[in-house]
Amino acid sequence: MLRKAADVSLIVQAKHGKFLEESISIAKFLLTDGDDMIDMGYGWLLKEASRKHTDEVFSFIMEHKG
Repeated sequence: MLRKAADVSLIVQAKHGKFLEESISIAKFLLTDGDDMIDMGYGWLLKEASRKHTDEVFSFIMEHKG
């Protein structure tokens, strides 16, 4: 549960362009978790972060798409 809380706790701030580095770090840490709920949480976080930081989030996704 704490893993999911780590990513969803930043969603509102990420939507407004804040905490990009933290959002990317959390997504990177949770990338190989394997739990569907965790995947949805950091996916949502990245989606919201991409509203203000499209290029950075796109680069992260392309780098880790495998």
